[in-house]
Amino acid sequence: MADNLKTNPLHEIDRPIFIIGTGRSGTTFLFHIMRRHPQLAWLCQYRTRIGLTRYDRTIIRLRKVPLLGDPVFRILRKPRALVEPYAFWQRFMPGFNRPCRDLTADDLYLMNVSGVRKAISEQIAEMKKPRFMGKYTGWSRIGLMEQVFPGARFINVIRDGRAVAWSLLNVPWWLGWRGPEKWRWGNLEEEDRDIWERSGKSFFVLAGLQWKILMENLREKGASIGDRYLEIRYEDLVASPMEVISQMLQWADLSIDPKFIDEVKRLSKYDANQKWKEQVDDVQKRAFDSLLGPALDRFGYEVNPEY
Repeated sequence: MADNLKTNPLHEIDRPIFIIGTGRSGTTFLFHIMRRHPQLAWLCQYRTRIGLTRYDRTIIRLRKVPLLGDPVFRILRKPRALVEPYAFWQRFMPGFNRPCRDLTADDLYLMNVSGVRKAISEQIAEMKKPRFMGKYTGWSRIGLMEQVFPGARFINVIRDGRAVAWSLLNVPWWLGWRGPEKWRWGNLEEEDRDIWERSGKSFFVLAGLQWKILMENLREKGASIGDRYLEIRYEDLVASPMEVISQMLQWADLSIDPKFIDEVKRLSKYDANQKWKEQVDDVQKRAFDSLLGPALDRFGYEVNPEY
């Protein structure tokens, strides 16, 4: 591990911030808020070392048209955020996208440390920002990423497990339909296997078990790095965005920029938690609350006795 860092010169990257979570927890919502902050750079379609997209090739051709020239090219070249650029991460570490377990410091030998740091430092220089922000979901990967980026900070966006589970059931890439033997999160522990069996192999409960497994992993690994780990709730972010964002800015040592604050105040806020409450039948709600009630309580959510 240490040898890998010594043989690869480190490019200066000051306290990068990573937004993490279980997936379907509100990380994208938070990312789109924070990418407006004037101090933060993020990965875009340029200088990410993953090759030209069709968009890139098109605007390069347009640049050669005399009547358009550089001014229009510069407008077209406005950076577009890559919210979860897994192709970028996998260029420097095969398997970063879908590991069957969390990635730790022991996996550092698989990462091209100098390559990924160089690419991100180039992105910071391209955008002329002092700090970097990234986002990924699933396993925490904190043990690995804090070795690659010393001093990194991690924000875990927590959301009601029932809302996360229902959202997972409505995305095309959820692998739980194949059963826990063929999904991405390893074999179920005996206790979790019993919960799934007792639910009648409910897919809603299985998606809830995914939430539970990942939440336990995220909190455990976050606790290991002390105050460089912060938890925020999706529900609080929707209800009181200014309060949550102000807390985050202070924790991350980012400026309270008036223009950024004005943009946050103008945000359109929609609480997507209503969907599961309206669309899941009471039988599934009771099963989830009965079997996963302790996990809901552990992460600050109440069961509903009225189902």
